[in-house]
Amino acid sequence: MGIFRLPNLRILGVSDNKNLFGYLPEFSPSSLLVELRIDRTNFSGLLPNSIGNLDSLNVLKLVESNFWGQVPSSIANLSKLTNLGLGSGTFDAQPLGKLSKLTKLVLQNTKLSDVFPQSIANLTQLSVLGLTKNELFGEIPSWLPNLTRLSYLVLSENQLSGMFQSSISRLEHFELLDLSSNSLSGKVELDIFQNLKNLYLLDLSGNKLTVLETNSTNATLPKFDSIGMASCNLKEFPKFLRFQDELEVLNLANNGIHGQIPTWLWNTSKETMRNIDLHGNFLTGFEQHPNAIPWISPQFIDFSFNRLQGPLPLPSPSILLYSVAGNLLTREIPPSLCQNSALFALDLSDNYLSGAIPQCLASTSSDSLMLLNLSNNNFQGSVPQMSVRGIKLIDLSQNQLHGEVPRSLANCTMLEILVLGDNQIEDTFPLWLGALPELQVLVLRSNRFHGAIENPKTNLKFSKLRIIDLSHNGFSGTLPSEYFQNWNEMKVVAKGNSMYMGMDAIPQYRGKGPVHYWKRLPYSITISSKGTRRLYEKIQSVFVVVDLSHNKSSSEIPESLGSLYGLQALNISENNLTGIIPSSMANLTNLESLDLSRNLLSGEILQQLTKLTFLSVLDFSHNRLTGCIPRGKQFDTFDNSSYGGNMGLCGVPLTMLCGNSETSPPPPPAHSLQGDGSEFLTGIYWMVIMMGYGSGMIVGLIIGHTFTTRYHERFVAVFERAKKTPKRPKRKGRRN
Repeated sequence: MGIFRLPNLRILGVSDNKNLFGYLPEFSPSSLLVELRIDRTNFSGLLPNSIGNLDSLNVLKLVESNFWGQVPSSIANLSKLTNLGLGSGTFDAQPLGKLSKLTKLVLQNTKLSDVFPQSIANLTQLSVLGLTKNELFGEIPSWLPNLTRLSYLVLSENQLSGMFQSSISRLEHFELLDLSSNSLSGKVELDIFQNLKNLYLLDLSGNKLTVLETNSTNATLPKFDSIGMASCNLKEFPKFLRFQDELEVLNLANNGIHGQIPTWLWNTSKETMRNIDLHGNFLTGFEQHPNAIPWISPQFIDFSFNRLQGPLPLPSPSILLYSVAGNLLTREIPPSLCQNSALFALDLSDNYLSGAIPQCLASTSSDSLMLLNLSNNNFQGSVPQMSVRGIKLIDLSQNQLHGEVPRSLANCTMLEILVLGDNQIEDTFPLWLGALPELQVLVLRSNRFHGAIENPKTNLKFSKLRIIDLSHNGFSGTLPSEYFQNWNEMKVVAKGNSMYMGMDAIPQYRGKGPVHYWKRLPYSITISSKGTRRLYEKIQSVFVVVDLSHNKSSSEIPESLGSLYGLQALNISENNLTGIIPSSMANLTNLESLDLSRNLLSGEILQQLTKLTFLSVLDFSHNRLTGCIPRGKQFDTFDNSSYGGNMGLCGVPLTMLCGNSETSPPPPPAHSLQGDGSEFLTGIYWMVIMMGYGSGMIVGLIIGHTFTTRYHERFVAVFERAKKTPKRPKRKGRRN
């Protein structure tokens, strides 16, 4: 980093350059640096202890960069600092008390894990205090209003609790107050803010608060730019909003607001509204249904998970993100929706929309589109030709689409998630999708796919695949062993916390102030895991699942499957798999769910499988397995249902024990019926068991159980037929 060697360098500002990489060198005491701004870049590494040598430094901004490790205590030597922003690593707040000239302090995601730092009480010059995304707990301290110069206070995404302190509203210079995503409780009367004439952002969302409105607040509250009152126990739209004509952001999500969206809300801040979030309420429709949403230039609209009915309300052409998922909307998608050339995320899932999917939604004219979710509707016709190069998620599942997988998907080179499950698609395995360099999730379950899964060809190896669900189709032939060898992303075992798959959306708050927010848009899909189908509202970037169940594969389980060390869920049940369970499966120590049921597997269950200590779901039932069930660790937690239908298995939890000649043989099969010849079957059952005694008790048990099960239905049929056949009359002269 030669730039740091410039002897007269006083100001270095390279903020907001995400493609800029670098690290900090050792700093000399002779350095003249006054400002160092490298926030929102990809600088990384440890902060050197010599940073304390920069005794002329006024500004140090490292927020949203990739530094790690402990922030050195020598930072307390920077006595001239007025602006400090740290955004990663681990920071001990005790040195803060020595930085008495600080006017701006932002500690974001610095792992502060304690009560509110007492040392901040000494920073009487503070105008900006941001402690977001840490692990602070306890109450907001009573001394905080003593920092009388505070104008920006951001404490969001911590674990703060206790009653909301109305004394905060005494800070008459307040411009921004964000207490969202904590555990604060109590009642907040809005009229406490009416004297804060400069307050433009108020966010109380995601706590345990109840917001109350009095008549005095209607016209006397400040003119807000941003209001966040999600999860604030609101039952109706706050009346004071009628007087807010400068709003850019309105978040009333996850309240109990019932009824229709009033017409006056459309006129509220009609020219300024950018982001509006009403999801998770009980809204049924519109007081006056608009053909198009009348806000002039909205960018983010979320009406999802309400009870909206009728046709799809169309957003204006400026919309970037539009979600009305989880409602009761009907009719077709109007072609005019395609006029939204700026649209990058469209979620219409979980409605009753019908007709064909407009081709224009998936064409090259929609190059900005990054997320398209139309799942769980009543769309018909073929899967549209997709040629959107930058699209990252396509979910068309749970519709009535037919035809083949369109080959144009090969042009979607940024695609990460493709979900086409639960349709009527009829095709062979689309191995050409393996050329997509970013594809991580492929779900084709419950369609009419058929034929063998061909071996991968050059550059068609699904190199980044982590989740694949091909279940409930007609795939035949062998399991795709060569793919198992090439799925390198599935061979990585997660360590520590992981990110969730998703993409950065538009700014949640705009323009004013030193604190900027970007709303992360997580991906969500429905997949089968641990024996049940479930919606994953967030997908961990290290989640690894293979589901090839309910097909017609007829090979042995390849050893290469055991190389997918990162697997968390594996389901290859309901096929025609033969042979033994390979020993390599003992390497899958990350497994939480394993289902091999309803195949033709034979041999023993290996004792080595007890190394799978994360297992919570296990199903080996309805195979031809033999021998003793392994004991120890997770295997001691599974009941009969995990092993039923394997006549040759013995040991706990089954009633048939292993290798104990003093134990009485088990009773005859439970499906033996009294009065239908079962006495005869029972006799054969015991006779065959006793014949096996010569070669050991267990042999007799197995032979007897297998014999009577195999022939039980045949004998029952004979006896039933005999009971229904009329008796013949006795012949004269014949002896009785």
